Amino acid sequence: MTRCDQMRRGELYGCNECGFEFQVTKESRHTEGEVQGACALDMTCCGDPLVLKGHGTGEPIGTSGGPTAQPVMGG
Repeated sequence: MTRCDQMRRGELYGCNECGFEFQVTKESRHTEGEVQGACALDMTCCGDPLVLKGHGTGEPIGTSGGPTAQPVMGG
């Protein structure tokens, strides 16, 4: 099962078909078993449920931490 209410910070999930993967950086705010709508469904990719691949740090990767200024071009 790969519902958002069951995913925990730091877990790595992926698709065995296409190789897509993601890490949970923030857990859902609702309690397990008390979900409705899309949150009550397994997360899927390529028609199959995502699978737990392992555990990471739970910290976002590839973010700068805040906005950065871009140089003015042609000035």
